[in-house]
Amino acid sequence: MSGGSTKHKTLAVFEVTIFLAVLMAIAHLALPSGPTWLRHLSITLLWTIPPLAYVILAGVSRVRRDHAERLAQVAEHSGRVVGVRLPPDEDDDAPWTVPPSRRHKEPAVSGVLPASIEVVQANQLYVPKDGLNPGLGNRLLRVAAFQNPEFYTAQAMRLSTFGKPRVVACAEDHPHHIGLPRGCLGDVRAVLDNAGVRAVVRDERQGGTSLDVYFHGELRVDQHTRLPRH
Repeated sequence: MSGGSTKHKTLAVFEVTIFLAVLMAIAHLALPSGPTWLRHLSITLLWTIPPLAYVILAGVSRVRRDHAERLAQVAEHSGRVVGVRLPPDEDDDAPWTVPPSRRHKEPAVSGVLPASIEVVQANQLYVPKDGLNPGLGNRLLRVAAFQNPEFYTAQAMRLSTFGKPRVVACAEDHPHHIGLPRGCLGDVRAVLDNAGVRAVVRDERQGGTSLDVYFHGELRVDQHTRLPRH
């Protein structure tokens, strides 16, 4: 018999024992004048639970510290701990191996996805929430978030991290839209393309009003040399 099946059977016996003990205790409380064997059986089951717990713990192998640190490092660099981009690492010996924007390829978004999403480009990038897949919306929010380097610097120096958020989020949650910085347009397109959703960008930026102004100051000699000639 394999070790995995033995652990599963032991765990199943442990769960059944807890269930019976709780059931007996409820029956004993509901029927205080019940038979004596019911009280004795519930006490016996309650005394049996701790040894079974130790049996299960004894079957769990201990993980070495270096192995746990390696797993945590791999998970952090793959974006599976916080889920947002990492700050630049000054001690990185091979920065050319870091993917663009310090991101790794994320798994596909599950669920029903729309064929296209209209992104309104104004003072922000507005993505409508109506019909937006929750997983895709969460991924769009993470586009405008990154891990705070000040938090990790203070943490590495064993200083207080009070008032230093772990993640800096630049997205805004509007009643019917998700607001993202306009500089994230390329990342938003990439997220939608990877999800198989076509991004339809509607430009609603204001061109502004031109003003006729004249400069009446006096330039220095070095400024005259650097002034472009028309």
